[in-house]
Amino acid sequence: MDFKVTICVYFNIPPSIARLVHSNHDVDVRIAPQLMTTMDVLCAMMECEITHSFRDYLSNDDCISDNDHEDGSSHKLTAEDREQIVDWCYSVVDVLQLARSNVAVAMSIADRFMSNPNRLLVCQFTPSLFSPQEIMYDRTMFQLLAVSALYIAIKINEQVIFSVEQCAKATHGMYTVKDIEAMERAILECLSWKVSGPTALEVGYIVLELATPHVQDVSELNNELMGSIVEDLAFQTESAVRDYHLATQRPSTIAIMVLINAIKHNEIMSKTVRQHYLNALLNVLEQCKTRNL
Repeated sequence: MDFKVTICVYFNIPPSIARLVHSNHDVDVRIAPQLMTTMDVLCAMMECEITHSFRDYLSNDDCISDNDHEDGSSHKLTAEDREQIVDWCYSVVDVLQLARSNVAVAMSIADRFMSNPNRLLVCQFTPSLFSPQEIMYDRTMFQLLAVSALYIAIKINEQVIFSVEQCAKATHGMYTVKDIEAMERAILECLSWKVSGPTALEVGYIVLELATPHVQDVSELNNELMGSIVEDLAFQTESAVRDYHLATQRPSTIAIMVLINAIKHNEIMSKTVRQHYLNALLNVLEQCKTRNL
């Protein structure tokens, strides 16, 4: 079936997932991908996402108070500010003709940086760039954080050469090569180089691959039907990146919510197949839960 070939081209594991298994510090890199089942990969991803989660930094006042801000301004970063930055990142990858999934990786990196107390200790790498406390009040600095995180994400996931000079050029002069490199180093040090966590889209692909063979009326699963599910999965997970409150959830939670929503509202799918699919999703979750106990 063409659907499986489309999303699984490397030992039944999407290339981005294969890189995750090999490169992430929380996964045993000695495991050869050809010896891993798809369920092994899903369980590894769900374990990994625990260490790649972040706390609600926009509502948290531990890092800095209004009285600590040097110029006395009170405009703290908001969910709307973050949403605008996400939209800007999507526009950048669209112009560069790169995968939109890079933005999910980038914002995961940026969000974890903002919620990590270690960011207050990395000023030694960026003494002339920003005060770590001030970034919560400086939209321009937060955008630089997103740009640098996007640069890291592209280097991780894309097979094209994307230089820091190209990244700086994409900002139309807003940030220099030195700015981006300094922030990149601050990010890597703050996150202990753990920058390749799973995204909701990647988890969704894996769950879909595991669930699909258990649908009884497999004859109905034509390319049009499967294509519509994959399209909904991509669109809704991209939209979830824009929503700060959804971004605080685990990628697997978002993936399952999106898949259930996509299947329940699919106009091509029959009622019988829809129910089989939903049951298959629950079965996959139960298996993964049992494996991770």
